Amino acid sequence: MTRRTRIMIMAMMIVLLSWAVHAGQQEVVFDETFEVRSGGKLRLDVSDMDVVVNSGEHAGRVLVTLRGDLDKARERFEKSNFVAKLDGNTLIVEAQERRKGMSWFWSSGGGGIVVTVTVPKKFDVAVKTDDGDVVAGNIEGKIELRTSDGDVDLGELKGPTIMVKTSDGDVMAESLEGGDIEIRSSDGDIIVERLVGDDVSASTSDGDVTLKKVNAKSISVRSSDGDLSLAASVGELWAKTSDGDIDVRIDGKTAVDLSTSDGDIVIRAPTDLGAELDLRGEHVSLGGKITLQGEVSKRSIAGTLGGGGPLVRARTSDGSIALRFY
Repeated sequence: MTRRTRIMIMAMMIVLLSWAVHAGQQEVVFDETFEVRSGGKLRLDVSDMDVVVNSGEHAGRVLVTLRGDLDKARERFEKSNFVAKLDGNTLIVEAQERRKGMSWFWSSGGGGIVVTVTVPKKFDVAVKTDDGDVVAGNIEGKIELRTSDGDVDLGELKGPTIMVKTSDGDVMAESLEGGDIEIRSSDGDIIVERLVGDDVSASTSDGDVTLKKVNAKSISVRSSDGDLSLAASVGELWAKTSDGDIDVRIDGKTAVDLSTSDGDIVIRAPTDLGAELDLRGEHVSLGGKITLQGEVSKRSIAGTLGGGGPLVRARTSDGSIALRFY
């Protein structure tokens, strides 16, 4: 069990304990198991409910639990027209009625509804909740997770395509591995421990993006208002923030394009870096003893480093740029 997984489990236990102590008892209102096989699909579309999807024993089980104010939660559930059914090897879970208003978690005396679905490990998953958190892990397949207002907490996911979107919430992931991977938040932070794919993108309109280990053919990272951090990246990198700092570690084998309107940029590169440098900011500096053929000034560096190589471009309108070596 990884450190990240242990942290997720501990966090969930703390939340469950808090609910039990402060929000009253729990009640199961739906518990049914369907005969699903590996290679099928989960299609889940609910409103104002938290969703948990994972693989394990009892694959095909759909469990609905009420928490908090049980009377209010039960009333909401009864009005939700909740349906779970099997169509071929597609497990369908729906709550058709849409409810306006704030999430139960933030409303005074509200009742919570949690939908938990267990699937085979190799299973496509498409989840949509209009107002709720999404937790998913240990799944291999085409993954599509959407919430209009909630956080997304992910364990290990693999698949040809992985798409995660929240309109208002944070995204935290342990390991995402696949072909095309897209992570998007309109208002929240994005933190991913490990990210492996072909085309990878992570963007938020208001928040920080932190990617610990990234290996991809192309990497796109963006924030309208927040810092961008890549502790270790392999692949062609494009990163832009309108208001924030950028700190990246590159392997020096592919092109890099970094820009911020208001913030500092730090580029960490191997000592044997060979590149075409194009750096411009309020103050630009190079660390260590290097051989550069080109032009160097306080605000810009342009030229060939170490015999040349891919383009390393960086721009900041109001901030410094530092190229450091490891």
